[in-house]
Formats: sequence, structure tokens, C-alpha cells
Amino acid sequence: MNEKQIENFYKRIDKKEDHECWNWKSKIDRYGYGEFRYVQNSKRYYKLAHRLALSFTGVDVTGKLVLHSCDNRKCCNPNHLRSGTHQENMNDMKERGRSLKGKKKPKFFLKIERLTSTETSKTHNDSE
Repeated sequence: MNEKQIENFYKRIDKKEDHECWNWKSKIDRYGYGEFRYVQNSKRYYKLAHRLALSFTGVDVTGKLVLHSCDNRKCCNPNHLRSGTHQENMNDMKERGRSLKGKKKPKFFLKIERLTSTETSKTHNDSE
């Protein structure tokens, strides 16, 4: 990326105090993450804003995930970001109570409902 593109990138961040989230003000992808688009050498690029924000600090994010300590997908504050593995991301999710387990899973209720109606119909048919 050239200097002008980097400058354009930072214009799309609502920069606040160092301890606060710096929300992305432009395009958001379908997962809720900021997306920065630019053209270089006649080729279009689509990059996740939080990944670029961390990489501009000198952190190599190649082959890694960029994790948010604030759990805010729009946040581009490098103080809230770190590179990590998928397992570290899953551990963070579990520790912060963001994982869906058991009854919290929407499909769980469907399975219980089907099981109950199946057992009821079997019991009803068996008694005839």
C-alpha cells in the first residue's frame, strides 16, 4: 500500500482515547468486521481493517488471526488487538462466555422438540 492509501485507511477510523475502541466507519463485511478496499497496480484488494491496523504497527499477521481483547469486531485500536491462533481465539471465546453450548444453541431446541414428539408418537402408536 502507498502512503495515500494508508492515509485514506486512517480517515475511516473513529479514533478516540488509547484505551477506547476505535470503530471502523466504512464498509462492514457480513460478519461485522471492517473492510478496507483499495486498488494497486490495477488490482482490487479487500482487507479486514483490524488486520491492517495491527500490521501497520509492525506486527506480522501472516498466517495468524487478529484477536480483539474488546470483543468489538469494528475496533481497529492496535492496543485492543493481538495476533493469535485459532485455538487462542476459541479459548478467549470460552473464557468470555461467548461460546454456544447445549441449550444456548438454537438447533438444540429443535432436536429436543423432535425427540419429544417422536417419543410421544411412538408411545401413542405402541398403546394402540
